[in-house]
Order: sequence, then structure tokens, then C-alpha cells
Amino acid sequence: MWAGQYFSLKAMAARPLAVGGPVAPRGLPAFAVMTLHSGQDAAGDTFYRDQKLKEAGRIAGGNLTSPVVWCDQPDCKEDFVVAKSAWTAEVLAGFQI
Repeated sequence: MWAGQYFSLKAMAARPLAVGGPVAPRGLPAFAVMTLHSGQDAAGDTFYRDQKLKEAGRIAGGNLTSPVVWCDQPDCKEDFVVAKSAWTAEVLAGFQI
């Protein structure tokens, strides 16, 4: 499942997004699991996190359910949902979804 989503997202990223992009349906709980570091300096990390939170909130239609979980391990890169699938599955199981 994660591999299919990862490669689908990569293909979608290569195409221009429609104005506004996708938004979750109203009432649907939305959770965020993201990598903490951008791979740059501290200022880059802060900017990266702020932008990711804004985009996650927009996609969640303003209904981003807490908590936001950040992968802070050194090997957490953008592909961590696939590369660290056991870690990601454990976090999602904690959401009881």
C-alpha cells in the first residue's frame, strides 16, 4: 500500500496541481505524520515545518486532528513513509484508524 501511494504521489508531483489542490472531505479526521528536518540548517528546518503544517492544514480542510507526529530520526527523509514503513504503521496504529 505505501509503495503504491509513494509512487502515485511522485507521479502527481510531476504534474501541475489544480488551484487549491486536493482537500479532505468535511468531517473526515485528518492526521499528519511528517519528517522533522529539511536536511538544511535550523532556519531551513523551521521554514520547512511551517510550510508543511500550513499545507497539511489546508489539505485537511482546516480540520487537522492532533497530534501531528514528526519523525525526528536521522534517516527520516521525504520517503520515510515507505523507507520506514514499520515506524509509520506503528504511528498510524496509535491513531486507531
